[in-house]
Amino acid sequence: MRKYFIAAMLWVSCNVVDAAGLELDLSEESGEFTYLINSRGVVEGGLDVGFSFFYNNREDVVLGANILSLGQQAKYGQPLQLGVGAKLYGGKLEDDREIGAIGIGGRLGYIIPSQFSPVALVAEFYFAPSVTSFSDAERLIELNTRVEVEITPTAMGFFGYRLTTVRMAGTEDDMELDDNLNVGVRFLFPSYGSRR
Repeated sequence: MRKYFIAAMLWVSCNVVDAAGLELDLSEESGEFTYLINSRGVVEGGLDVGFSFFYNNREDVVLGANILSLGQQAKYGQPLQLGVGAKLYGGKLEDDREIGAIGIGGRLGYIIPSQFSPVALVAEFYFAPSVTSFSDAERLIELNTRVEVEITPTAMGFFGYRLTTVRMAGTEDDMELDDNLNVGVRFLFPSYGSRR
């Protein structure tokens, strides 16, 4: 599964015009690495695409691919940012059970005005019910909340909280893949269109 994920990331990086960056998100018990793509120069209205690799200290591994359509509020000077999207999950847990799911959700962000580094409060949520969960998964929920601070024009730091739970087939209890405070950094790459 990891080989397919790496091959997909390489293909996308060679074929999408506007690479946005790389995000590293770590806690004491888990880590997530996300390759971000910004296709706003290709699709009118703006789409953000991400490919992620999540793991924890129990050796659970989950690959993800998400697409998020963001509103244009920031373009008109509005501090509120809204977005809707979907995320595909596929992974293998410590006991060799496999999970798969397609979740729908979105993002809510608020930019706090500042004369120095911009600060944003962001919440992202995805929910996959039983009808879009497969393999050994019955349901999946992911919640991310964070405070983001621009450190330089090409780097942003953040800290927050992530909760990811999955309900396995034949059980009534949710298994926590992640339930931790985390810190991270996002490195932004210049777009090809800006290289003149």
